[in-house]
Amino acid sequence: MIYSNTSKTLIEKTLPWGVLNCIFIGEEGRGRKFYLLPSEYPLEKGINLGLSIGLTKSGKPRVIKGESEKTYLLLTSEGGYTRRGDGKVLVLEKDKDFIKKLIECNGADGAAGRVGTWKEYLIEVGDLKEPIYLRIRKGGGCNSTVLKVEADNIQDLGTYESIIAYFDINGYEMPFEIEDGRFNADEWCEI
Repeated sequence: MIYSNTSKTLIEKTLPWGVLNCIFIGEEGRGRKFYLLPSEYPLEKGINLGLSIGLTKSGKPRVIKGESEKTYLLLTSEGGYTRRGDGKVLVLEKDKDFIKKLIECNGADGAAGRVGTWKEYLIEVGDLKEPIYLRIRKGGGCNSTVLKVEADNIQDLGTYESIIAYFDINGYEMPFEIEDGRFNADEWCEI
């Protein structure tokens, strides 16, 4: 299964050796980094069942049809075009050993990122016995959202108010701190 926090369409990229059907990750240009993820299938926002990540002949990731025991996340922190903060994807410090970064790309706002930057990742999630939590802080000062990743499900818990409501309604203990609408930065680390 592949989860994406944004829709990704297919593009045809002409390369010296031919045409590649792919999903474009990151951004092209000065101060930016991109990756052409080979694929014959677009990705919808949310869970994409029946798709997984395989390897090309050169050992790089590509989208394949079929199921895998592994869970993959394609996450972007692209947000608004302002000087109000760079986009990042963070994981709880205690959960960092359960994720493996397969691709890391970035985009930039302004000339080579002088206004701001954002990240985009393809992540493999390890064997989960308990849920892990990822925080997506979009560029441009957008509110952070939290993803709850379980072995068979991924939920976008939303922003501050809906995160609090989720844990209160379900009677779960919140595994991280939120005070006055702010996350405790000491609990989170960048992927």
